[in-house]
Amino acid sequence: MLKFSPDIDKPYILEHVSEEEIFKRYLGIDVSMRGKFASPLREDKIPTCNFFRHRSSGEIYLKDHSGHFAGNCFDTVMFIYTVTYGKALEIIASDFGLIEGDVDRKPMAIVHRERVKSKIEFVSRPWMKCDADFWEPYGIKAPLLAYYRVSPIKHLFLDGNIHYSHYATNPAYHYDFGKGDDKVYFPKKKSFRFLCNTATLQGYDQLPKTGKILIITKSHKDIMVLYNLGYPAVAPQSESMPITPEDYKELSARFDTIYSWYDFDMTGIRTANKMKKEYGIEPIFLTNGRFKSRDFGAKDVSDWFKIVLRRATTPDCIKSDVEILRRFFISFRDGQRNKDVPSNTVAQHAPSESIDDIPEESVSALKTHHERMRNSGGVREEGQGSEDDCPF
Repeated sequence: MLKFSPDIDKPYILEHVSEEEIFKRYLGIDVSMRGKFASPLREDKIPTCNFFRHRSSGEIYLKDHSGHFAGNCFDTVMFIYTVTYGKALEIIASDFGLIEGDVDRKPMAIVHRERVKSKIEFVSRPWMKCDADFWEPYGIKAPLLAYYRVSPIKHLFLDGNIHYSHYATNPAYHYDFGKGDDKVYFPKKKSFRFLCNTATLQGYDQLPKTGKILIITKSHKDIMVLYNLGYPAVAPQSESMPITPEDYKELSARFDTIYSWYDFDMTGIRTANKMKKEYGIEPIFLTNGRFKSRDFGAKDVSDWFKIVLRRATTPDCIKSDVEILRRFFISFRDGQRNKDVPSNTVAQHAPSESIDDIPEESVSALKTHHERMRNSGGVREEGQGSEDDCPF
């Protein structure tokens, strides 16, 4: 009887081999959802890695919190062998004896304790001067923070235990993604700036139903800056983690074109390139002079817009700078950059739209910010008070 080789794809492999078996074979460790461990992919003396089950796909993911790597078992094989997705499937199929037909191997039943989701609770406080000092230079004001469900924290509790209390030199902010999914941001810390118990896409709930352009970026702050510029955006919970195939399928059905906008560093470039290879998502970078690139003086859209606001002499200058950004954005349908824009202005790549697309409330807020800062010299008195007394 003739035997035919099966189609080697992801469903076929998982029909015969479990995710845990694949991780164990190539990493040499058992999958456990409890606790962190040193990375098996690099020299690592400090526990920086953990396994978790992705909320959208249900797959097991390995995440290195240093930014070195994040992905499922197939991504792991691709990373170890520096190969394409198709080649990684072939390697796994060959190593587990799945190349020939009539394979009766079944996935090994592995029972492990799932990691218990951390419970993040907090007591909020009024907006204060320290909050305005941090957020307003990016053009982000209290109404926009409320729209994206960002709250200032007075006391923070982790699994019922007090974890943090507010002081002005180390503020903390709660991001509410609903259904018990939370993230806490400590912007002034040098390390461990985030606490998170979810893999949900940041900014997803604020997206319009459909649109011309969607940007995948790296942070909640970048999402809010892009909103002020007229662009809907989302961000995975880690810059080392690309969006899932399920997320891409849903988002690409709602938006005509999707771009990524990550930092121009090893982690950002690696993740952006991965999304370009897997989904055809074109990347946008603010380059820094490395690799013979232009130096734009900012690592991300938030820092760039902060520079725009700081150097503007009139409110109209803000709008003019944003127009330069938009004009410099290229249409990949045309395949070339707009030559009318100076080559030393803003971004390497991006979509072309009209400045008129900036939400009017955003333009008004930016003008108000500029006028207040010019009139007051940027100085405010520390104070609490009601929401009506919000300093920004």
